[in-house]
Amino acid sequence: MDIFLHIGMPKTGTTSLQNFLSTNRAQLLQHNFLYPTSPAIHSPHRNHQKLAAFAMDPGRVDNFRKRLKIATRQKLLDFRARFTEDFEREIEREKAKRLILSSEHCSIQLTNKDEIEPLKEFLTRFSRNIKVIIYLRRQDDALLSSYSTEVKAGRTNKLCLPDEQETLKFYDYWNILQKWESVFGRKNLSVKVFEKKQFFENDLLKDFAQEIDLQLDQSFRNQDYSNLSLDADCCEFLREFNRHVPRFGDNGINKMRGDIVPLLQQYSQSTRVGLQEEDLEKFMGSFEISNKKVAERYLERPDGKLFFSDFSAKNRIDINELGWDKEKSFEIFGYLWRQQQEEINAHKSSFGGRVNSKLRTIRGKMSVLKR
Repeated sequence: MDIFLHIGMPKTGTTSLQNFLSTNRAQLLQHNFLYPTSPAIHSPHRNHQKLAAFAMDPGRVDNFRKRLKIATRQKLLDFRARFTEDFEREIEREKAKRLILSSEHCSIQLTNKDEIEPLKEFLTRFSRNIKVIIYLRRQDDALLSSYSTEVKAGRTNKLCLPDEQETLKFYDYWNILQKWESVFGRKNLSVKVFEKKQFFENDLLKDFAQEIDLQLDQSFRNQDYSNLSLDADCCEFLREFNRHVPRFGDNGINKMRGDIVPLLQQYSQSTRVGLQEEDLEKFMGSFEISNKKVAERYLERPDGKLFFSDFSAKNRIDINELGWDKEKSFEIFGYLWRQQQEEINAHKSSFGGRVNSKLRTIRGKMSVLKR
């Protein structure tokens, strides 16, 4: 069996790829590819988060593990045993020749060699032919795009440049790749650049399919599953909302938040999140040497050029200078209120229709009995 391990990075089309793979599970099996359900947390089993949870240091308990309800050592041991059993059973049942695994959590949660090695040890039970695939995005663009995702996930603090530890973990690609290479080896590590100009035929899905030697045909369904970013106004509205109605409560996801995130995604317009241009230039400049080393070693580019596209500040606004716009806030609130009321009225109408239908049935039966 050949294993293709796609590890991100975050904000490099992972949601789109995972949705394509999960939507086309049956079609993939016909081509001898298995995109398993057992490494995912819940239906529709898109993101294989259990891989990172399995391999993480048992002593490290963070929000990721708490969210998966494996915050103690014993719960982790139980989780590992159940996952291993489920995974082995699925592999044996499907008998595919190629296995596709995908989760960006692998690249951001497994922060050192001691955490990456258990993942390799686990996967080599099934095959020694493992190819690790990772996509890299311009660090300044990735930073701004990640902020929207983090706010949707419950972030309450304002956007700022990352500290040294966060930079090493999320944005220093040379540092990240060196750790994965030290475990899986250079020849088993495929480094790709998340830029349309650098995709095969300018298409992410085609680029990924070529990487795993998958022949796309008309049997595959492909829809736009992009993880939509919020515009600057909606981002700040939601960030403040998170302070009053947090995403997580004592018993997990806070259901009182309703559908606020997808509604705000529908409402979002064009002005995107930004920072001061000179700050972003300084941030990007700090990776000049690192990015050059990545391009030379992993892409074999003598000129050391990793990214072809320049960062564009067009249609972006410094989020920290946005301030509170009372009129805009009430406009967003009004939109959310109307959408919520429409949903409530639709439920009332549906419920009322079912009640009236039931009453008519009962009256009909009573009329028959009176006769």
